[in-house]
Amino acid sequence: MKHLKKVVFFGTHASAVASLEALEELGLVPELIVSRPEAGIRPLDGFDEQEEHHEVVEWARARDIPRVRSRRAMEDSLHERIAQIEPDLLVVSDFGRPLPMELVTRAERGAIGIHPSTLPKYRGAHAVRALIADGYNRIGSTAYLVDEEPWAGDIVVQEEDSLGKKETYRLVMPRVLKITKDVTTQAIKKMDRKKGLPKGRRQNHRIATKTPRMGKRYRKVPWSMDAEGVFNRMRAFTPGGLHCHCNRRPVKIWSGIPLGWEKYTSGEIGTYLGMRQGKLAVLCADDTVFGVVKLQRPGHDPESASSFAQREMLRVGDRFV
Repeated sequence: MKHLKKVVFFGTHASAVASLEALEELGLVPELIVSRPEAGIRPLDGFDEQEEHHEVVEWARARDIPRVRSRRAMEDSLHERIAQIEPDLLVVSDFGRPLPMELVTRAERGAIGIHPSTLPKYRGAHAVRALIADGYNRIGSTAYLVDEEPWAGDIVVQEEDSLGKKETYRLVMPRVLKITKDVTTQAIKKMDRKKGLPKGRRQNHRIATKTPRMGKRYRKVPWSMDAEGVFNRMRAFTPGGLHCHCNRRPVKIWSGIPLGWEKYTSGEIGTYLGMRQGKLAVLCADDTVFGVVKLQRPGHDPESASSFAQREMLRVGDRFV
């Protein structure tokens, strides 16, 4: 880099590592890495489920790069430390929270954000999971100039690709990471100028969407949606699964598919309708039916639908809620 010499990096989730790799290949290893205390999604209660690795911290530790953890980058001590570094640029990639403008102004060229969606769609944390859960048909990454409104700055670089109707979070993330790395590389090269900032393209705020809060409630099976909606939510949390209750006891649903040929015009949502081709048929909204393939009780190993139905002695009319 001719003009960019010192950067401070903010990132927490999976795609942040792709941006770090791009910076490293450009010879612009961060002076400091700031990440939020937790990464990924929280594990479900009652199941032997490990929280996702904090990949950003592991990446920094392997290279002996100074790192700190901060929930919102608001601490005076953090601001003072960054001021002492005198960075040329702040790079924000999948940090999970917007940066305060007071901090952005401490860098000579401000901050460039790298976000794993086709902005202005899906502003906010966990964008990839959110767009899969919505059944959206595009993935991508966007580099934008950070300003006062979160995730709303002018677009410097954007790339996108199609998203298949059956692709899960696990399957799509390698492509998202590749796009994110490419976008980061292009954006940093554009920021490496003697004066000023690259001209960006304004976002269309009228079509902007925001990601929902991905708390534990979002990992509950949404039986009140149609079967396609349940399937999309499951795709967003594969691996990991969704949770609900069957006959008043917790159960994790690991996998399943919509049973498009089934229509059931009576009964309460969440009602067990019996076995269909080795799957537990459960009534969803709009008279659609979802077929559970694999599930698990706390303290048990994951098992097939037929095994679960036999061991639990399920009867038609039992409820999943």
